[in-house]
Amino acid sequence: MTRDAWGRVVPGNRPDALVGTFLGQPTVSELSDLLKAKDYEIGRIWQSYSAMKDAWWGRDQAAMSDWVSDWNGLNARYDKAKSIAKWTIWMTTVPSITPCPNEWQAILQAVKQDKTKISKGDLQDLYNRLQAAGAVVTFPRTPQPAKGSDVDLEVTNTLKPVSVLEMLPSASTMGGVLAAGAAAAGLVVLLVVLKK
Repeated sequence: MTRDAWGRVVPGNRPDALVGTFLGQPTVSELSDLLKAKDYEIGRIWQSYSAMKDAWWGRDQAAMSDWVSDWNGLNARYDKAKSIAKWTIWMTTVPSITPCPNEWQAILQAVKQDKTKISKGDLQDLYNRLQAAGAVVTFPRTPQPAKGSDVDLEVTNTLKPVSVLEMLPSASTMGGVLAAGAAAAGLVVLLVVLKK
């Protein structure tokens, strides 16, 4: 099961699927939402680490030192991507329709270096290792996308659903269409015969 940046299940089990884009591109509004969600996750993991670090140090100093080193690497990557993203957010005048695929990908790559697998030092790897060391990490209030930040979704939700059957011509109209079609086909056959 694949989840998007907010922990929602992505249909089709596609790790590269983008839920909430404008014309296929993530927008600055969505980038802002993504930063809030990732900041929250990183903060919760750090809180859990802080609560159990003394006990972990007493049990396995090497594993904890390795974890802290990878944590610092993650934060260096994330802080760099985040500073560029925050600049983009600050400079954008119409965030709900302004695409920002590079900044979006930079954030995702900072927390997951290879999109095809979990690598050592990824946010998920650090979470898994911290859990294995005995920490309890929960995310009870992960920030969700802000209302109005997903223009495509807003448009989709406000449009009246239309059935394909409603778009088909009625029976009386259909008879006229078929008769006209048959007459046109007959005319084409007649013209072909006359040309020979």
